[in-house]
Amino acid sequence: MKFVTLRDLRNKTAAIRKGLETERQMVLTANGRPVAILAHADEETLEAKLAALRRAEARELFGRIRAHAKARGPSRWTMREIDAEIARYRHERRERS
Repeated sequence: MKFVTLRDLRNKTAAIRKGLETERQMVLTANGRPVAILAHADEETLEAKLAALRRAEARELFGRIRAHAKARGPSRWTMREIDAEIARYRHERRERS
């Protein structure tokens, strides 16, 4: 997978957009760290790709909840802890946006 810096995105936007047609996905970096994934989309595929991304994020969240439950024991999780974990994940997602 190709990595693109924020500076490259700012200075070479057209070339990067065109490159997405062949690369399909690129990782956007800031100071050497990944900050976003760029993915090729068009009018026909946009909604399906967004739905797939949301499903992947939900699987990631549930995986974290399961790992936490396994460490503490699933019978010890309260609804408040589950709600707090979901709220924390949503907060992190907003901060990344």
